[in-house]
Amino acid sequence: MSSVIARIVNNINQILERDRIKQVWLAEKLGKKQPQISRYLLGKELLPMELAEAIAPLIGTTIDDLIKPPAGTGSEEELRLACISAILRADRGDLKLLQDAFPHLFQPALNQQKGRSSV
Repeated sequence: MSSVIARIVNNINQILERDRIKQVWLAEKLGKKQPQISRYLLGKELLPMELAEAIAPLIGTTIDDLIKPPAGTGSEEELRLACISAILRADRGDLKLLQDAFPHLFQPALNQQKGRSSV
């Protein structure tokens, strides 16, 4: 499980526990069965990003907040997560600003794309 998906699942579980929201209620709202939701939230199956985006407003938050790391983590990590968040939202303007400001974070991916396009 990717660290971003793991963080999302962890944050969802914390909110469910804090607000005493039952998985059965969440499953009903999502049109899913509770055992499927349980497998996602236990990390037994990969939580689809589309489902995470649907869960966020049901539990009173946003996908961006579910992606955020715990307070006090390094600024490089926060920046990387901001990039991932911009990509997930397909917010090209934000992503371009981040690419321009921090090209070193994007260079490995850009090099990979160039290698694929020349094949």
